[in-house]
Amino acid sequence: MSKNILYFTRTMGMGGTENVVLQLCEIMKKNNNVVVCSCGGINVEKLNNMGIKHYTIPDIEKKDPITIILTLRMILKVIREEKIDIVHTHHRMAAFYTRLLGKKRNIRYINTCHNTFDNKKMLTKFSYKRIELIACGEMVKKTW
Repeated sequence: MSKNILYFTRTMGMGGTENVVLQLCEIMKKNNNVVVCSCGGINVEKLNNMGIKHYTIPDIEKKDPITIILTLRMILKVIREEKIDIVHTHHRMAAFYTRLLGKKRNIRYINTCHNTFDNKKMLTKFSYKRIELIACGEMVKKTW
C-alpha cells in the first residue's frame, strides 16, 4: 500500500545525513509519494531531478519563538496538504518539532539518529520521546 512520506531534516546541503535522505527518497519514491522539508541546499536540485517535491522552511537550528511558530505552521501545512502518513526526521531539532506537533491523527513518527551528542541531552531526550528511533551505528544505539 502506497504511503505519503515526509522526510524532515535541517538541510539538503553536502553531508552524510543529506546523502542518506537522498538514498531513502530514491528507494521509497518507487512505491510511495515522497516529499522533503529542509532549509534547502545544493541537493535540492537532485531532489527535483528525482521528481521529489521539496518544501523550504526556516533553518531549524534557529530557536527563537517566532521561527519555531512559523516552522510549526509550515510543517503542519505540508502534513495536511500532502496527507502525510509517515514523518521521518533526520535531525534532533526536526524530532523536536514533531514532538511539539504531538501525535497527529494516524501519523507514524520515525527519527534516524546519525550521531551522538553530549550537549543538550534534555532537549534531545524530550525530542526522542514517543518516536521510533533508528540508530546509524552501535555507539549511537547505545546512547539512545
